[in-house]
Amino acid sequence: MGIDPYRLMKIIPWNVRGLNDREKKRMINSVVRAQKADLVCCLETKVLEMSLKLVKSSGTGRFTDSGAVDVGGAPGGIMIFWDNRVLELLELERGVYSISGCFRNVEDGFIWVFTGVYRPVLLRVKEEFWEELGAIKGLWDEPWDEKVL
Repeated sequence: MGIDPYRLMKIIPWNVRGLNDREKKRMINSVVRAQKADLVCCLETKVLEMSLKLVKSSGTGRFTDSGAVDVGGAPGGIMIFWDNRVLELLELERGVYSISGCFRNVEDGFIWVFTGVYRPVLLRVKEEFWEELGAIKGLWDEPWDEKVL
């Protein structure tokens, strides 16, 4: 059974508030499967170092590819995973506060950029955060949209 080319892309951004709990990983997996998500961005993973095993345990199986930004001494952590039957990753860029993927839609060839962001709350690093976002925006000429809370 293939992917329906007439359905809309489903992207789930989710502040998971930690990925170390087995039950939370099961819940994420269940929601992703039920919603038939094409791309998922988990924020605030609170994982010091992402392992391939952890990423795979949060995904939806063999058609999932992924990328992650470790906490690395800062609060947060970001993980994205996507259905490689729907999206082809062209390039992945990891920052301190963000992860960006330049994707091509498998069905129509449209190229676009997704950026998952974990904004710092400390005033002294906010300028660094905005500089990182500006640098990411300059990497690609593809359509790009960011939302910051």
